[in-house]
Amino acid sequence: LYKCDSYWNKDAERGILYNDNTLGIDWKIPADKIVLSAKDQVYPDFAKAEMNF
Repeated sequence: LYKCDSYWNKDAERGILYNDNTLGIDWKIPADKIVLSAKDQVYPDFAKAEMNF
């Protein structure tokens, strides 16, 4: 799922690793059933993410 509130700009894309333990999110989906795009697999964890807001 991706959210865009204006024109999409690839250079402005940001994300965090969905399963970062720091976030404590129980996705209720078995890890072997999750399908990630190549770009989503390489996002940093929350502590290393670029904060630009």
